[in-house]
Amino acid sequence: MKQKINLENNLIARPPIVVVMGHIDHGKTTLLDYIKKTKVAEKESGGITQHIGAYEIIFNGRKITFIDTPGHEAFSRMRERGAKVADIALLVVAADEGIKPQTLEALSHIQKSELPFMVVINKSDKPGANPEKIKQDLANQGVMVESWGGKVPSVEVSAKTGQNIDHLLELILLVADLEELKGNSDVGASGFVIESHVDPKRGRIATLIVTDGILRVGDWMVIGPDTSKVRSFEDFLGRGVKEATFSAPILIFGFSSSPVLGEQFFAFKDKKSAEEKASHFSKKETGIVRLLKEDGETAILKIVLKADVSGSIEALEEIIKKLSFKEGKALIVRSGTGDVNIDDTNFAKSAPNTIVVAFRVKVPSLVKEILDQEGVGVVFSDIIYEIEEAIKQKLFSIIPSNIEIVPLGKIKILAIFKSEKNKMIIGGRVLSGKIKKGAVASVFRNNREVGQGRVLGLKQVNKDVEEVGQGLESGILFETEIKIIPDDILEISEEVKKERVLTPHD
Repeated sequence: MKQKINLENNLIARPPIVVVMGHIDHGKTTLLDYIKKTKVAEKESGGITQHIGAYEIIFNGRKITFIDTPGHEAFSRMRERGAKVADIALLVVAADEGIKPQTLEALSHIQKSELPFMVVINKSDKPGANPEKIKQDLANQGVMVESWGGKVPSVEVSAKTGQNIDHLLELILLVADLEELKGNSDVGASGFVIESHVDPKRGRIATLIVTDGILRVGDWMVIGPDTSKVRSFEDFLGRGVKEATFSAPILIFGFSSSPVLGEQFFAFKDKKSAEEKASHFSKKETGIVRLLKEDGETAILKIVLKADVSGSIEALEEIIKKLSFKEGKALIVRSGTGDVNIDDTNFAKSAPNTIVVAFRVKVPSLVKEILDQEGVGVVFSDIIYEIEEAIKQKLFSIIPSNIEIVPLGKIKILAIFKSEKNKMIIGGRVLSGKIKKGAVASVFRNNREVGQGRVLGLKQVNKDVEEVGQGLESGILFETEIKIIPDDILEISEEVKKERVLTPHD
């Protein structure tokens, strides 16, 4: 099908971007692998040597871009908040297992994002497959498929044998046509970061999806507050390309800091325009970071989760979701099965307060060495309860201590012995309470606060002391930015660290 140019507004039809969602063990990966294996040209499919999070296929002469479901809470939050990363969602349900809690969670994300979607009933060839029960269960959730008189397309497939995969792709193109997806080739490129990691040889790398415009080598790119010149990039097959347009997944290098998952990017022809755009962003509030701050937690413990099987990941995800408190929370930012690898390590070390959790899998010695060098914590155990407790302790350790200011006493300044920049040696009498070494003080002059300072040292009769009580005189080494004068009053207080706590949400 040829692309049609709309002469009125210079928009042209663009390929759909499809995200695959559903229960972790219902065949999402198998489905994507089958489509990739059979619909990417055979001479090219061998070029897919690494996982970049997205790829293109050609079906009936038209392109379709698939995004591998990231499967972690952070990306789910982006979908929930309305980030338009994909155009169409596939809700995958196993015909022999039916609707699971994770299926309903995925459905909720789809509906909140207002994404057009279709139901893909996978494993239809297996004994015990019951597609009609799935349709009934979906109807109970308010989702009526077309064969039941509703508006939601559905298709029964087998990702293992390829049954009805072509019909699924035809449905995707049909939905795309109904949505009238358009892009403008005359504007600078824009899109989203869908994956980000650090490569030992090539540095910081990000997978981007172009959703509008054309990205060219030589453009200036803005991601959050950062700008960089596009010197080279690759398509999803790892081939160097000079430009990329609508819906294309690309791999790009050379960032000064790791791009944030879910962040939007913009491209400009000149550096000045890029820097002007970047100036509108705050370095501290981009992408997922900005969204997390809206919840008000003061501490986020990010987790790279690796486990032996998908069922273990699902169980741990449910446990970790519950580790959410008023003071902070644990958040899975990456998950997968198999031993901890170098890519996991690079991902973990690229963000502060990130740990690796390994459940019933190995942490190879080289990987452990790198994690130790980078100061990335590792939690590993074969017992879920131990994993949960260890994560709690890690979360507890990053929560800032509460500082309580406790009044100690008042002292009247009698004499000034020495004055240096930011430090003074003064003498005074304790009017009430006591004064302690290390205490903080507010300086009052004529009943008005004029500054603050800290007690660095105390002396009585040329002897260093830790504290001085009421009615006694003392020499004081005092740190302050103002000049103390006789008759000033110091109100002395002590900073007391309160015990850290984890308070459940109401």
